[in-house]
Amino acid sequence: MSGPAPVLVLGVGNPSRGDDALGPRFVEALARALADEIASGALELATDFQLQPEHALDLVGRTQVVFVDASVDAPPPFRFGAVTATSAGAAMSHALAPGAVLETYRRVYGPPPPAAVLAIRGERFELGAPLTPRAAGHLAAALRFFLDALAPGADPTARRRRRIEVEGEVGGVGLRAWIVGAARGLGLVGTVGHTRGGLAIDATGPARALDALLAALPSHAVLDAVRVHDLPLGAAAGDGFAILDSAPGGDGPIGHGLAPDLALCAACAADVTRAGDRHRGYAFTSCAACGPRLAIATALPYDRGATTMARFAPCDACAAASADPHARRFGTQLAACPACGPRLWLLGPNGAILDDSGDPLAAAATRLVAGELLAIQGAGGFALVSDATRRAPPARTDAPPAVLVATLEDAAALVELEDAGRAALATSGRPIVVAPVRAGTAPAALAGRPELGVVLPHSALEHLLVATVARPLAIELARVDGGPALIDRDDALARLGPQVDALLVSELASARAVEPSLVRQQPAAPGGLRVVRRSRGFAPRPLRLAAPAPQPILAVGGQDRACACVVVGDRAYLTPHLGAITTAAAAAAWQRAVEDLEALLGVVAPIVAHDLDSADRTARYALARAAARRFAVPRAVAHVLAAVAELHLDEPVIAVVVEDADAELGLVDGPRWHHVATVAAPPTADPADLASALAAAVTAQVADRGLRHVVLSGERLEEPALEAALRVRLAGRAVMAREVPVSSACLALGQAWFAALTLTAEATAPPP
Repeated sequence: MSGPAPVLVLGVGNPSRGDDALGPRFVEALARALADEIASGALELATDFQLQPEHALDLVGRTQVVFVDASVDAPPPFRFGAVTATSAGAAMSHALAPGAVLETYRRVYGPPPPAAVLAIRGERFELGAPLTPRAAGHLAAALRFFLDALAPGADPTARRRRRIEVEGEVGGVGLRAWIVGAARGLGLVGTVGHTRGGLAIDATGPARALDALLAALPSHAVLDAVRVHDLPLGAAAGDGFAILDSAPGGDGPIGHGLAPDLALCAACAADVTRAGDRHRGYAFTSCAACGPRLAIATALPYDRGATTMARFAPCDACAAASADPHARRFGTQLAACPACGPRLWLLGPNGAILDDSGDPLAAAATRLVAGELLAIQGAGGFALVSDATRRAPPARTDAPPAVLVATLEDAAALVELEDAGRAALATSGRPIVVAPVRAGTAPAALAGRPELGVVLPHSALEHLLVATVARPLAIELARVDGGPALIDRDDALARLGPQVDALLVSELASARAVEPSLVRQQPAAPGGLRVVRRSRGFAPRPLRLAAPAPQPILAVGGQDRACACVVVGDRAYLTPHLGAITTAAAAAAWQRAVEDLEALLGVVAPIVAHDLDSADRTARYALARAAARRFAVPRAVAHVLAAVAELHLDEPVIAVVVEDADAELGLVDGPRWHHVATVAAPPTADPADLASALAAAVTAQVADRGLRHVVLSGERLEEPALEAALRVRLAGRAVMAREVPVSSACLALGQAWFAALTLTAEATAPPP
């Protein structure tokens, strides 16, 4: 064959930078698999570190071009799609996007050949790092897809049987139902079921259909990894596609398959207000895309029978909707309506029923409008609620008051929202966003405050309540002596009865406390937000660590703004925020929450890490608990290692820890902390003066040691002015943990990473 091969595959990436090698590795694998096609001139392969304008020459005479590259944005295992000429990434740029290469071709030669991008999901791109195991699995899936559907001479109609293993947040998001619907539409037969780590699909059908199912896995499930295995074709059975019953068992942790609690979706919000809908006015309405998950899960894998909804058998209508592949609630585990689901009750402070009208929610709304203070039970715990125009809930010291409003526009009318704050309010976790008050707009009961927290409704109950009251509602979480949120009805009656006028309680029990997350608008922070409390919407989603821990680890954090962490493999699972542990009752509730997380993950951690101060209540628990090994970790070290763990920093860093008036400087290398200096607070209270003093001390250390990063941590970094001043003076060197609050969860994560690093160093040290 004369002239260029009709098909060109161009792999892009640096083979020496971890998963950036996916493009070149894909081409290497193709060279082995398609040697005959290459020899015949039907296919040509090429690789380069990056795309350049000169690559337009390689496209001349082609009938098909496929660009292959690593991507951190592609869903696992890969994304495949057509690409067209675009001026993005101008020709004067040395490194181009595929569309810009096509645009260069168009300007010189005319219309470019048909082209596509195969973006393979990667994770780590450090110089000298190997290909990660998950990226290797994604590479194998992408190669199989190409050989089935795109390679010269491929027969996409040939029947295949495959096992597809999906790992990630797949429990409670309707993924099994989606797979059944998609598989049936593609003409596949087989099954899908939960595993301890996610889902397993056994599917048989045309190769093209199997590839289409794989490539179209939906975005509402957060997928960590996808693995594909070929199976003998003759072993398949059945002529349909079905959901298998879940059965706990197998090896490894199971908790990472559960999604966080999800805000009511737009479709369900319409259901609860639509005349004639059987869900109209029903406070427990949800579907596969919304509703409680972590708050009500009693075991995993996640199914109705493994939640506190188990005692409520669905009626015929709800059961039919869950079983109908064409219905929106197909596969929904929490399907319920007024005929079969949990109910609300309005109780007096002594526990007596106050309303028998059949609409306790409306009766509660009437009392709120009249100025009463109510305790209201949600899926994740009790809250004190009042009409913000008339009455404020009991004051708290750790954050500004929070106001529940109906819409984003209502929130923007009360506080000065930046784009980041608006986006956070609309996320499925519905966090409280702290922002400056608009002058003269604060509700009367909350007037005179510089900041307010605003939050949008998360559940159907909150949607209906705020719509019925038609006023902003002041909300304050009800805690066990300042610790974890109250979730038990009898405990709530005993503790809250003397404080409130009435209690709106639910028949749906909470399995654990899950309070709203709290974020603060902070322009200097990455993304414009600083996480203050990491709870609903985050938990139980794990943080991925740079390397696996040799054994499961429990890190108990500290007693102020408590949070604990369990590490299993390369995942760090943080409890929701658990308040302040200052009494025996709060400590008992905290202990239940910690051990509940271990039970959910299927582990009892043999390694325990805790604060160096043995008087801390959480440290007391760690010291009394049976353990194969304990690590006492100084607070300053834990603060810094949390950022090191979250950001995957694998080199020595200079650390700045600002807890009180003074600041500590240290050199952190692995788990080792070397004290460098103490910087005394300047005589003025101006954050800029402290930032200047710190920057001067840090700059000298960075220059002397040739370090790249300065890690900022400590509770005072919650002060926006101090963080902003430090970032300016450190000229781009400063980094901070993004998702882990510097005031709470950082202690637990840092303690855990200290233990993991120490254990790993001991295991890999050469014998003496």
